[in-house]
Amino acid sequence: MQLIKAVEIAYFRSIYKQRIDECPQLTVIFGRNDAGKSNFLRALNLFFNNETNPGTDFNFNRDLCGARRQLGIQDQKEVRKFIYVKLIFNTPTGWTNSLGKTFWVKKQWSVTRGTEPLIESSVRTSNRVYLTRFLNKVRFHYVPAIKDRSIFENLLEDVYQVLAKHDEFRQSLDGFADQIRERTSALSNRLQKDLGLSSVIAPPTDLTNLFRSLDFETSGDTGDNAYSLTLQRGDGVQVRHIPSILEFISDHSGEEFHVWGFEEPENSLELGNAIEEAKTLRRIASSKNKQIFVTSHSPAFYNLTGDTVRRYFVSKRPTPRIAGWHTSYLDVLTDEDAMTLMADAPHLALVAPLVRDLEDRVKQLADENSALEEARASLFSELSSAVGDILFVEGESDAIYVEAAWAEYVGGELPFEIVDGTGTTRMKALAAEGDVLRTVAPGRRLFVLIDNDKDGRELVKKGFPKRLKSGGVWELGENGSTWCLLKPPAAFVAAMKVLKVAEPEWFCSIENLFSSGLRVEAEEAGMYGTTRLPHEAIRKADQKNRYLAYRDLLDIKSDLVIYAEGTGKDFKVPFAKWVAAHADRHVHLQPLREIVLSLAQLLGSSTSDETATRSEY
Repeated sequence: MQLIKAVEIAYFRSIYKQRIDECPQLTVIFGRNDAGKSNFLRALNLFFNNETNPGTDFNFNRDLCGARRQLGIQDQKEVRKFIYVKLIFNTPTGWTNSLGKTFWVKKQWSVTRGTEPLIESSVRTSNRVYLTRFLNKVRFHYVPAIKDRSIFENLLEDVYQVLAKHDEFRQSLDGFADQIRERTSALSNRLQKDLGLSSVIAPPTDLTNLFRSLDFETSGDTGDNAYSLTLQRGDGVQVRHIPSILEFISDHSGEEFHVWGFEEPENSLELGNAIEEAKTLRRIASSKNKQIFVTSHSPAFYNLTGDTVRRYFVSKRPTPRIAGWHTSYLDVLTDEDAMTLMADAPHLALVAPLVRDLEDRVKQLADENSALEEARASLFSELSSAVGDILFVEGESDAIYVEAAWAEYVGGELPFEIVDGTGTTRMKALAAEGDVLRTVAPGRRLFVLIDNDKDGRELVKKGFPKRLKSGGVWELGENGSTWCLLKPPAAFVAAMKVLKVAEPEWFCSIENLFSSGLRVEAEEAGMYGTTRLPHEAIRKADQKNRYLAYRDLLDIKSDLVIYAEGTGKDFKVPFAKWVAAHADRHVHLQPLREIVLSLAQLLGSSTSDETATRSEY
C-alpha cells in the first residue's frame, strides 16, 4: 500500500524542517546513532496518536526543536514557536469523490493550544466530515527499538480488541461464564444461606488485562518441550514474532488502513535472520492495506531495492542562520552517491554488497543442497532395490565404452550392473562422507568411474587417497565406494601444455582418451563433432594468452585443436557406438584397458587364455 505519498515535518525535536518526498510501500531510513532517524517515526506517531514514543504524551516544551528556540535568542526577537506534521495522501479507491485523487492534512501544535493541534487540509470544508471518517480508518502502529515484555503486552491487548469484535469469540465467553458458575455453585449456595443474598461469580466482560498477561508457547529444537516466548526464548526469537502479530491485527481490525513505524527490526537478530526479517517486511508492505516505515543500521535492509522500496539517509548538519546548531537532514540514498552521503559512516555502504553476495551464495548453496538431497533419495532408493555389484558412470556413452572394453580385454558377462550417474550432482551423493552407502547397500560393492576434470577431482577431495587424482587406478574411499578417475593420455597432456592450461584445470573427459586421428575419422563419417568453442578453462576472459594460443592452433589447422574443444552433446552416444563397432577397437580402447582389467581383478573375475593373450597385446 502507498497511502502516504509524502511527509513534511517542521521544528520537531532534532528536525528543523525536512520533507520525505516519496514514500513507497516500504521506506527505510538509515543514519548514525543520534542522527535523528527515529524522530521521523515519532513525528508520524504524533500525527496519528498524539504521542511521541508509545505511551509518552506529546509535550510541546520538550519536543520543540532547540534550533527554532535558539533562533529567537540569537536574533533577539520573538519567533513563532510551533511544530507541525503534514502528510500528503494518495486517496484510496472509494474516497476520491469526497477527498480528491490526492490531498494533504497538516496538524500544528503551539504553546497556546497545548496538546490539541490545529488541523488544516486541502479538503474543502464541506467535505471535512469525510476527512474525519477517513482518518478514523487509518491506524499507526509504532514498534520502538527496545522491544521488551511491554511490547508483547500491548500487541496481545490489540489481539484481544480484534477478537472481541467477532460474534464467535463473544459466544465462547458465554460458555466460559457458564463453566465458572457451575464450578462455583457451592460457594454461591453458601452465600445465599449465610447472607440471604443471591450472589454468583461472574467473569469479567473485558478481558484486556487477561490477554496482556498471556504468552506464546514455543517448541524446542526437538519439538517435545514447550517454552515461554517472553521468559525462556532469546530476544531474537521474540523479535521475529512481532511482524506476524502486527500483520494479524492489521488484517482483522476495524481500521481499513495500517501504517507501521518499526525502529531497527534487526535488533537482537543475527545476520541470516535479519535478512529474512527484511524480506518479511517487504512482503507485508506489498499488501493492499499496509505501509511500513523502518529505521535501520543493517546491510540486510540496505540491500532492499526496487520500486517498492525507498532508502533515505539522515545526518546531523549545521542549520543555516543558527550558529552552532546541528539538526537532522534527510537525503535520498542510492548506491551511486552512498559513499558521498555516508562519508562519516561508510561501513554500511561498503559491507552491504558483500552481504548481498553472501546471500546469493547462501541461496545457491541451498539450491545445491536441495538438489543433492533429491539425488541422494533417488540414489538410495535405487541401491536398496539393486541385487548385485554396481558400476556408476557419468553418462550413456561411458557405459558403451566400458561394455566394449570389458568384452575386448576381459571377456564374459559383466559381473556388475552399469548405472548412469546422470552428472555431478548424483556423483556428489556417492562421494558423501559417512557409512550411509554401506547401510543402504549392504553386501554390494559400489564402483564409480568419472572424468578427470576439475569437478571430478573435487568430488574425491576428501576421504580418498591423493594418488586417485592421477587417474587410471581404483581406490577405496572411507564411505565404502571405490572410485577411478580417467587417466589423461600423452596426446592430451601435450595439448594442455601447448595451450598453457595449468594441470589443476585439465579437463580429461572420456572422449579425450581417443586420438585426434580417430576423432577426425569419425567426423568424416558423420559420427563426431565438437562444440566449435574452446573449453571454458581456455576461453575465460582473464586467460587471454590461452585463448590466443587456441586461435593460433586454429590458424594452422593443428590436430591439437580437437583436444581443446568439447564434444558436441549430440555426438557423444553416436561416437561411442562407432568406436565400439570399429574394426580396430582393440587398439582404440587401449586407454580403458588397465581400468577394466584392474576392476576385473577387484571383482575376482577369472580371465580366459584368450583374455590373457589380449592383455599381452
